[in-house]
Amino acid sequence: MLITSRSVFVAYFLALAICPVSTFGQVADSVPPTLTTTQPLSSTTSPTHSSDEAHSNSSTAVYPPLPDNAVSLNPELTAYVDAVDKKLFLKTKVCLREGMLEMLLCKKGTKEHESILSVNSTAYVIHGGLLAIGSKPGRPVQYDPVYRSPQGEIIEIEASYLDPVTQEVKTGSIKNWMRTATHRYFSTPLEKLPTGLAIPEGSELVYDDRRSELLWFGLMTNEHMNATLALSSDPVFQSAVKKLKEIAITKPFDAHFVFAGSGFYVDPETQERFYRAEGGEIICVANFSSATIDVAVESSATNESLLYEANPETVPADGTPILLTLKRSGKSVIAIGHD
Repeated sequence: MLITSRSVFVAYFLALAICPVSTFGQVADSVPPTLTTTQPLSSTTSPTHSSDEAHSNSSTAVYPPLPDNAVSLNPELTAYVDAVDKKLFLKTKVCLREGMLEMLLCKKGTKEHESILSVNSTAYVIHGGLLAIGSKPGRPVQYDPVYRSPQGEIIEIEASYLDPVTQEVKTGSIKNWMRTATHRYFSTPLEKLPTGLAIPEGSELVYDDRRSELLWFGLMTNEHMNATLALSSDPVFQSAVKKLKEIAITKPFDAHFVFAGSGFYVDPETQERFYRAEGGEIICVANFSSATIDVAVESSATNESLLYEANPETVPADGTPILLTLKRSGKSVIAIGHD
């Protein structure tokens, strides 16, 4: 459907927001509330990105240019839809360059300490933007009675920003900004330590005699391995150390993002419905039942078991304005589960 004016677009968006969406053979209960419930679209808001104000979500932020077809969705001018090319654009900022992650993108003022990016927008507007480009919500993660991973259409996400020196636009997959966690213990079985071996104080090497495991904290370099091998010539110990060297590495982020669709909380007293992702869970890398977009793999949200971290070698400087481009893949992921 080609949207040629703001009035037509708003009518279309409102219709999407209040109509149930059928997906996976069920009626989804994860469509946004009507826009009049919280922060409605302003009738005075510029319809496109053509105004100077629309180029930033602060007075100083400068983003890569938006396409001519982009239409604003919110008064903050941080969410846009291109109905011609079926893309959703979000004006975000870097808020975390290094550390463990629960999210890729959170709502401003919520979970910046565990998310690479934040956006000054309500979550339901972003949900509505995904509907406007033709995507349909799947289903968030389930834990009861058994675990079932998030399901839904795969959403491809690119990040663009201006090089601070050349002012050239740099664009790439957002997946390059994340990697598997390194600030954790890696372990391998070892029945017992060699007789007489004393692990140096302050070493990343640990032996768990209760579990009969040899552990190493963080990445193991060749220098680390050689120094650890020098502790004992015992062949079983040396084999375990070499195994730790194989596994104490980081891997690229390779999970799919899916439009899970979050859900609603109903106040038992007022019966008012609240979109659950307003807590901040817009694009998650740890499974949350409130996530608008989630990773289609089992990814614990407990601090000691987080799977992913920000990659400081690829994430731009803190505060860098980042334009996210979300587009449909046309492919869906069906939930997998276990007891």
